[in-house]
This record gives sequence, C-alpha cells and structure tokens, in this order.
Amino acid sequence: MNKLATSINQSKRLIKLGIDTKTADMHWRDYKRMPDSISYPTSGRGNMDEDLPAWSLSALLNTLTDYVCVDYVDSDGILTAHNFKVLVPVLSYDSSKKEWICKFEGDTEDSSFRNIKIMKSQKSDPVDSVYTMLCAVIIALKSPEDLND
Repeated sequence: MNKLATSINQSKRLIKLGIDTKTADMHWRDYKRMPDSISYPTSGRGNMDEDLPAWSLSALLNTLTDYVCVDYVDSDGILTAHNFKVLVPVLSYDSSKKEWICKFEGDTEDSSFRNIKIMKSQKSDPVDSVYTMLCAVIIALKSPEDLND
C-alpha cells in the first residue's frame, strides 16, 4: 500500500532543508505523543503550533517543480517567453521492477541544473521516490554553507 504523505522523519527533514511549510497540504496530528505506527497524516494544514506539516504526493511534485523552473529576466527586468527554462519532474511506474521512478524531462542550458537533469530516484513508493528527488535537488542547489545550518 502506498503512503498518503511524507513520514514524520521525512517531514522534519524537508523543514530542515528549508521547504516552506505553507506548501504542505497535510499534517501529522499529535505526532509527539504517538509513534508512526499509530499516528497517521490528516488532510489540511492543522494547528501549525502543535501539528507537523506533511506533504502529499501532489504537494511534493508541486514543490519539486518550483525548484526546477527558472525564470530568466532580461536586462530590463522583464520576463520573456524565450527566456523561460524548465525541467519537468516525471513520475512513472516500472511494473517489472515494481518501482516508482522520478526523473526530469525538458531542456535547459543553465549550468546550475546540469547535474539535476540526470538525477533519478527509484523507490517502491511514489511519495518516497519524489521525496528523495526533492531532497537531492535542494542539496544540489544549496551552497555548502546553507547545508550547515
């Protein structure tokens, strides 16, 4: 059975990596009092003082897309269509291996995305596959100083 959302540990790591908690569309209620095996993610944002944000598969894909879309602005500060570069995250299922594969399609000449374009994550759960890819992208785009926080 596939997961509904990120686990408690995955949610904590995304927050530590700097993901905006407003992008979460679910939450772990009473996560401090209950182990993962009893607690379950609930839809909605919850009480952000007591509940832990969680990301569904669609929220993870939206967040991943935000990291790999780059708006290029010309010298006048105007965004033009020919300056828009994008890599699109694609999630597919390989039935022979029983794995969910998250990878990128698209084209960009931006050197900061050179290594990201070849990234691929293969996991038995779609949430885990996209979560792994999102963490790898964030780490690849951050400077070493950012990761020490």
